[in-house]
Amino acid sequence: MNTSKRFLRGVACAAVFAAALLSTQATLAADNTLNWPSRYSFKDWDPAATYSEETYVLGNIYETLTFYVDGKVVPRLATSWEKSDGGATWTMQLREGVKFHDGSESRSIHIHVRYSARCHPSTRRSATCWSR
Repeated sequence: MNTSKRFLRGVACAAVFAAALLSTQATLAADNTLNWPSRYSFKDWDPAATYSEETYVLGNIYETLTFYVDGKVVPRLATSWEKSDGGATWTMQLREGVKFHDGSESRSIHIHVRYSARCHPSTRRSATCWSR
């Protein structure tokens, strides 16, 4: 095969590849889908039940009430907090203006419901629940 035929064949392959790549990207953008190849197996997207590979992704989806920086607890969703009843009850002030992905406003009841459900004896799934 001569050089010009090889060149044309290469250009044709490159054009087909580019067209396939562009159509795939357009499809993904249109479907609003994220494809993320990973060697990990994700078992549960519930942050209360997850202590494994899922945390790599969930850290980009969920916001925590507090966070550790250099061994100190710092605010995230909670701007301040205080304990009472010997540490059995915590009162947290939440950051204002926080919204969910759909644009609805985050309220304290949402956090209360999540913590209550994950700490209920019949559904206890988390190490964040301690018993006296």
